Amino acid sequence: MDSLLQENHSLLRKLELKKEMEAAYLDEIEQLRLVITRLQQEKASVTPRVDDNSALLCGLEGRVEKAEEKRETDLLEQLNSFVNKMDSISECSITVPDTCSALMVEINRLKEELSNTETSSRLEQSKLSRLIQELEDDRQHLQEYTTELDRQLKDCRLELNDTRAQLEALQIQSNSTESTRGNSAFSEIEDRRIRAEQIILRQQEQINELKLRLHQTETDAKRKLTESVQKLETRYRDRDTNFIDELVAERERLLKENEKLNYQVQHLEELQLDQERGALKISKAFNLEGSSQESVISNLERRVKQLKRVQEQSTEIINGLRQRLLDSGQARRKLQNELWRCTDEATSMSAEITKLRKQLTDLRNEKASDNLKNNLELKISPSLAGLFVFSNFYPFYEILVLGCFLQFSVLYPTTLTNLNFLF
Repeated sequence: MDSLLQENHSLLRKLELKKEMEAAYLDEIEQLRLVITRLQQEKASVTPRVDDNSALLCGLEGRVEKAEEKRETDLLEQLNSFVNKMDSISECSITVPDTCSALMVEINRLKEELSNTETSSRLEQSKLSRLIQELEDDRQHLQEYTTELDRQLKDCRLELNDTRAQLEALQIQSNSTESTRGNSAFSEIEDRRIRAEQIILRQQEQINELKLRLHQTETDAKRKLTESVQKLETRYRDRDTNFIDELVAERERLLKENEKLNYQVQHLEELQLDQERGALKISKAFNLEGSSQESVISNLERRVKQLKRVQEQSTEIINGLRQRLLDSGQARRKLQNELWRCTDEATSMSAEITKLRKQLTDLRNEKASDNLKNNLELKISPSLAGLFVFSNFYPFYEILVLGCFLQFSVLYPTTLTNLNFLF
């Protein structure tokens, strides 16, 4: 009886420890669920910022294209007006001596307009550069935030793995059977013990089969999840590829149009220089070298070269801004893909937490059934032990004890399997 009481006390102690461990695991899983919910809310708050950045990038690209078209239109208008004015000046240069001074005044005015245009262009360029720098800073901040989310997700995954391992250890510990003590003197009891061991082996085989089916189910779920992710990646990759192809085609079209305009400007400049050279020859033929035609032509040639340089610089700046916008768009798409991946991982972790909660519920039910069996054993075992002690002192009651035991085995076969260690 003392040994049974000690064993009962130890079993109750183990049960209390298991209950405490189960409560601790439940608290830890609840904390992990709260962390994952907070991470999902933070991701949902990050997505509108990415959309705002994409809209701002589209607006900046439109403004850059409008500025480019406006600048090309202004240059063409200035060149056309300049050609018209030079034609009128070349016609009146022989008869009107004051045309050169008016031309110089017009050139000075054009210089001032060009300087103002360059100043406004620099201001616009600095503004665009500042906006692009702000977008780059936002993108860097979002990348850092995504990295932090990845780190937190990895930590949560590690904690889940540890919790799963502890849960499996707890299940193994709860499902393990105590070693039998002593030997029975009755062959019927020995047969029943052998049959109970066979039942335990069959249950172990069923458990292994269920584990195998669970593993296969998890493998199929992972495979389906991988296929879904690959399909999504292919679809978004195709969409981004089409968008990039459209942007590249638009850029090539603009470059061709720019080359065409440059060719037209160069042709007009050559015609203008030919006219000026013809006017210079006429002035030399009529001895009009003092009319400052050579200086006018040289100034015009320098002016044309400056305009060419300014146009080339503007083209390079616009191409650089367009390339930076394309890079920003690609970075935004990468960040969006990373956010989608994090969302999928959070969803899978939520599913794993749900599965762990279900396993804990099953374990709790198994513990409740074990407690019921232990209570029944504690109620029955003292009377059986008393019968066996009584039979030791009074041998002629041995047959009566055996009959009682066989009748009990017929009524409670399951409890008898758990009471083998008493004999």
